[in-house]
Amino acid sequence: MFRTRPCLRFSATRIRSQRHTSSVSALYPAFKDPPPSFRLLHRTLGPGASNAPPIRANLTTLAREPPTVNEALEEAKEALLQRGLDSQSFWEQRIVWGDQDPFQRPVTFPDTLLIGYRPVPPASDHTDLATFHAAASAYSLLQKAFIAHTKEALVWYDYDTLKKCHPGERALEVLWGRVRKE
Repeated sequence: MFRTRPCLRFSATRIRSQRHTSSVSALYPAFKDPPPSFRLLHRTLGPGASNAPPIRANLTTLAREPPTVNEALEEAKEALLQRGLDSQSFWEQRIVWGDQDPFQRPVTFPDTLLIGYRPVPPASDHTDLATFHAAASAYSLLQKAFIAHTKEALVWYDYDTLKKCHPGERALEVLWGRVRKE
């Protein structure tokens, strides 16, 4: 007859002592036993009761029906192209939480931005081949307007040597080819 013995023994106190306590664990007892003000009185109807009165909102508006996402996206692409931005750089950014304050116009959920870039030709006295400039714009599909414009200095960087670097003639050729297309 064989006796089985556990190879490892863990005590609940040992495991608990290794875990971090958080504010969620402190809130749990309050949700488990809510104060009287959150309890329904005996024989009252709650929102999920089968005989509760229906909750309806009849909202109407005189505003026109919003365009479909595809129509709004095409309109945004056209606006970015008219501004001279490179169509291969376009990307969508969905606004999924709260206000986005850094923009020149407030952006709130739900919205989608179409963002595009274009390289800016170097100045005649520009000698640093590791740096180039770009302009970017963000267009709000919901507001049907540009909400931000930026100009940026971007640096080619070699992470192996931890220094900025020359990107190579082919990379510069592609970059400046995009400028000439516009």
